[in-house]
Amino acid sequence: MALPLPKYLSAAPSRFAPASHNAGLWYDKFVNSWNGNWNRPEVHKLDWIKTVAGQVGCKSQLEEHAARQLRLIEKLDGQALTLITATRFATGLGREHPIENGFAWHHTLGTPYLPGSSVKGLLRAYVREWVSPEVATELFGQEDFKQDACVGKWIVFDAVPTKPVQLEADVMTPHYGPYYQGNEAPGDWHSPIPIPFLAVAREQSFQFAFAPRNPANTGKDANGDPITKDTIAGWLRSALHWLGAGAKTNSGFGVFRDIDEAKAEAVRQETPHKGTPAEKTRRSFKATLELVTPAFLAGADQTDATDCDLRPATLRGQLRYWWRTMHAGYLTVDELRNLEAALWGSTNGAGAIRVVVEPEHHTRAESFDFRDGYSIKSDFKKAHDIEVLQPPPPGQAPLTQGLFYAAYGMNDGGKRRDFLPPGATWKVSVVAKSCRFDRIEIGPDDVLAQAQSALALVCRYGGVGSKARKGFGSLSARHFEDLDDKQCELLAGSIWRQIGLPRDFVEAEAFSPSLRQMLFLQPLEVSTPWKDCWFLLDQLGASFQAFAQAPESSGHGKHCDSKAALGLPRQIHGPKREKMRHQERSGQHRRPVPLRGPMGDRHTSPVHYHVAPGTDGLVIRVAAFPAARLPDLTTSRRVLGQLLDHLRTDLARRCVGHPTSGQRSSTSATSVAVVPNGSFSHGKRPSRTPVRVTIVAIREKGGFEVQEEGQPKGVLNLGPVPAPPPSVGDVVDVLIKDDAKPPQYQWKTPDTGKKASTRKGKGPRP
Repeated sequence: MALPLPKYLSAAPSRFAPASHNAGLWYDKFVNSWNGNWNRPEVHKLDWIKTVAGQVGCKSQLEEHAARQLRLIEKLDGQALTLITATRFATGLGREHPIENGFAWHHTLGTPYLPGSSVKGLLRAYVREWVSPEVATELFGQEDFKQDACVGKWIVFDAVPTKPVQLEADVMTPHYGPYYQGNEAPGDWHSPIPIPFLAVAREQSFQFAFAPRNPANTGKDANGDPITKDTIAGWLRSALHWLGAGAKTNSGFGVFRDIDEAKAEAVRQETPHKGTPAEKTRRSFKATLELVTPAFLAGADQTDATDCDLRPATLRGQLRYWWRTMHAGYLTVDELRNLEAALWGSTNGAGAIRVVVEPEHHTRAESFDFRDGYSIKSDFKKAHDIEVLQPPPPGQAPLTQGLFYAAYGMNDGGKRRDFLPPGATWKVSVVAKSCRFDRIEIGPDDVLAQAQSALALVCRYGGVGSKARKGFGSLSARHFEDLDDKQCELLAGSIWRQIGLPRDFVEAEAFSPSLRQMLFLQPLEVSTPWKDCWFLLDQLGASFQAFAQAPESSGHGKHCDSKAALGLPRQIHGPKREKMRHQERSGQHRRPVPLRGPMGDRHTSPVHYHVAPGTDGLVIRVAAFPAARLPDLTTSRRVLGQLLDHLRTDLARRCVGHPTSGQRSSTSATSVAVVPNGSFSHGKRPSRTPVRVTIVAIREKGGFEVQEEGQPKGVLNLGPVPAPPPSVGDVVDVLIKDDAKPPQYQWKTPDTGKKASTRKGKGPRP
């Protein structure tokens, strides 16, 4: 590997400790992911971000800086607020950096911060829209800094952490890059491209400060009343909630809340649009989303159990997808792209819809570890009434357990994903503002209706996370005015007419999934007697496996090339090049043939399985989108129609055959409330969960006595100790070995892909 560094620094990555060094200087100046051609491989971006992920900043220096700033503010007759990140916070992403996304670091403290100019701009934007443009100009100056009188009457300072900050790796994953770049339709044949970036975690405290330039002349509000410190503080709290700070605010980043929960709740409950100038330009609604089935959620690192949560970008991506289904076939690709950019944003600017997701109640992430070879573990089978597949008759191919068929890839080939059990809930806030499409203004009510329609479709047919189209990650909405399919179609049509694009449906323009075509096939809804989502997912997986593995005479089974209509990659015949045992007995074997479509060997499944709460049990909904390029519209309609017919009959038969099975409640018994420090109130955390501990003492028997925040003292004595070894008082990143009382921890393994040694006694002796 080539390094743009002196040779004596080439080993620096193993010596850097973010908690005791200037993380900003390290992150910006010492990137070592260059290859011999001086290019930056994509794979190394996440690795570099991980070098500073964790806690950064010196506690004593941050406390000293906050106290010094506070003394200055008091001398200037100003005010300081300590606010906490309610969502992740990203700052300085637009700065140039070798890994593409930059970050704003305080030069001397080595922590993330929000420049005073950004805070001032945020206040100016809020006051301009919610109070008046004249007041905004008087208090915070002209936006055009070339003007003579541009300073305003209030000074706004940098927002800086008050204690060490937890940093996390996050990721944005555009699924339709060629579409957004203006080259193609938003087809499901595009590959997602993960782009990692650095972000501040939730529950991190920052000090915001402001002061009047002249205490005798603080300015006046729209009613002519003098502006006070409390007025500015109230505006700042509201601006940080309703607009957000930093980057990616439309994706829910940059929301701050008051430490005082009563003040924070007052800001959440207010409707700042009413009675203000913003009433003409903004609308909002709130909802509570509940997880109905297990969700394979993940952030930048799919192996990190602590990041198994619903990210705002994940929900926003689903909203965009289902919004697009309402318009596909009615608008040309260019019209669809331009309207989507106006509503949801693009690389050229923010859109008119902002989505904020905050966890309300959480469930403990668990490992999808229920396989026992090719079968299912007995304790899991008994807990959920799941029937184990019996061996097939001689000469016939073995089938896969329905649950594992539906969750293919989540525990295969040594790869094991974490999932969030049902019962988790999130508060969702959607703020919509007016926007323009080709010089025509779209009002806030129409914009908000588009977001409501998209959320209604997500909660009726969609899901979140990996395997969402197979029934995992299904959501239901509470405190939300639901819209049926017909209402969604009418609201889509109203916006076309408003912008002067009254259209009839043109099938040739429906390159991407179209709600009109899906409704023409009539989505399937089956009410089941089952309350256990695991039992239901096993039955559902077995049902659509039976369709895909049907005899060749069916026209859609395992030897039929028309099976490409169910999604790619996929192959027929085989499954292996060599004969398997049952094929040797039957004498029937054909070499596998990979299937391809007009757009290549990748195309996401056009079928969405969704699970919803019902009156006496769970409800299964199946939505199928005929795809013009999978492999063609005629074949797609035929095969998907056959699938819906099969599921209608087969699922009804399964419900009759298992009327008393699967009666365990879908909501996990381990559902717990999120507490302020981000830990959980009960439940055992899985092994290898990353945590941070403080070295309390060195044990005579080897290893260390350590303290994790909110937990009893534990022992760290497993795995190789880093060199040089830590000292008492150091804060280090480790993994949970056994979340017992007291807990046991192990050292993180260096990035070699190997597991840490479990030999004891590796710590230094006094």
